[in-house]
Amino acid sequence: MPIKEHLYVHDVEHLSVHEDFVVFGEYRVEDYLHGRCHLMALAIREQTGLQCGVMLDLEAGYDADDEPVAALDHAFCELEGSMTGYVHDARGVRSRVEIQREYNEAFEPEQISGIDAENLIRQWIASGRLEDFLPGEQEALGFYVKELQQYPCMVILPVGSSWHSFEASGIPATTPFFNKTNAISESTFDLG
Repeated sequence: MPIKEHLYVHDVEHLSVHEDFVVFGEYRVEDYLHGRCHLMALAIREQTGLQCGVMLDLEAGYDADDEPVAALDHAFCELEGSMTGYVHDARGVRSRVEIQREYNEAFEPEQISGIDAENLIRQWIASGRLEDFLPGEQEALGFYVKELQQYPCMVILPVGSSWHSFEASGIPATTPFFNKTNAISESTFDLG
């Protein structure tokens, strides 16, 4: 379960889960950021109702006929309303700009959102281009996403704040989290 010791300030605006945090079996957050991100995106979609999004490199390689072959750069879920411009992946809430910097190997990646992104992920799993869930993995990811909703890594902090200043306030913080209805609701976190 994510706890304070596993959270760290990432890009000064929000808290994230450390990449070494074990999510399922031998798989860590790092694995769900690089290589298994599509599975995390589907789990987030299932637990929160948020729509999937993908970034594709349309010319990642070439087939036997020298035709370009697309590859998945990253999969995530997209936040809406006042949170537009942010996405949710294995680390928690992150800015779209940060995601593009970290994953964009193509000059201009193709971005697909909503049902089209989800369908692409599912088609690529069915065809064997992407790995499917291992036994028990889908349930473990669902549990992980539920647990993330209980911690500030699902929350945008004011610019210039940090975990220490957030914690040092000494009072419970009222912060938004994401529920299955796709709306932002209020919840009180006890940072004790």
